Amino acid sequence: MYSVNLLTNKFDELQNVYHSIKFKNSTGMSLSAGPVVVTSSQDAFMAQESVRATPEGEDALVQLTRAMDISCVLQLTSHEVKERKNGFFSSSQ
Repeated sequence: MYSVNLLTNKFDELQNVYHSIKFKNSTGMSLSAGPVVVTSSQDAFMAQESVRATPEGEDALVQLTRAMDISCVLQLTSHEVKERKNGFFSSSQ
């Protein structure tokens, strides 16, 4: 998955895009903020980053590395934002 920081004021400017992992916290308890290590199926180190505190049942996003071949430009539109949870936004459309 790819992600971009939506909490920026830099609209209409080129933004970095990141290779990311999104997962649901289904542990039955809240996850504390802390380090995350990502390994391959052969236990080879792939990346290390941090995860924010994530309530049980919510989605967590871990940004791993910058996608050097992808960028985007953020633009404001008139779509109403319904809700924001842990940095994820959902639109009314």
